[in-house]
Amino acid sequence: MRRALDVAAARFRDQPRMIANRAVQLEEMLNEKNIDERAPAIIATLSEIPGQTRYVESFAALTQQYYNLRMEGLDRAQAVDALKRQNDPNQ
Repeated sequence: MRRALDVAAARFRDQPRMIANRAVQLEEMLNEKNIDERAPAIIATLSEIPGQTRYVESFAALTQQYYNLRMEGLDRAQAVDALKRQNDPNQ
């Protein structure tokens, strides 16, 4: 978990504690909608979106975008792909 938080902190402008808190909040929000995703997996998954670069937005902003996509009916992989496309400067 420490490694995942370190990677996330390097890719977002948030501190590890804030990232962990937001991931737990997202886990709870998704669970309320019968979507089972755990905070550690959320952190690892969303940290892949910016690649090796630093993300312009906060981790919290990305979690909100991810949640919205999931509520639109996209599965995990589809939501991640959509966010990666949004983050790709060549799009």
